[in-house]
Amino acid sequence: MAAIFIVAWLIGFYSGNLLSYEVDGSFKGSVITLHKNIATTIIFLVLIRIFWRYTHPAPKLPDTMSPMMKTLAHVGHFLLYLMLLALPITGCLFSWSAGHPAPVF
Repeated sequence: MAAIFIVAWLIGFYSGNLLSYEVDGSFKGSVITLHKNIATTIIFLVLIRIFWRYTHPAPKLPDTMSPMMKTLAHVGHFLLYLMLLALPITGCLFSWSAGHPAPVF
């Protein structure tokens, strides 16, 4: 999942910053469409992962961990899932607000 996320970010960075002076706009459009397709796929994969996590609970944390560390571990995992959903969703919202579609392969 992290590799897909990094690839989507790199493609988005490339299309937004490095292709700004590209003469042929169709190539930039293709790269941006690829970025959007990967982001949409990430949303579906994260939703599947959340469903899997809900139906298959995580192993119990070791008893040697303090209650504070256990709480921080749960909060950290929640924030990671939130970030994995929030970044692609906000990207789709930005795209839609500019009048561009967010395609799915």
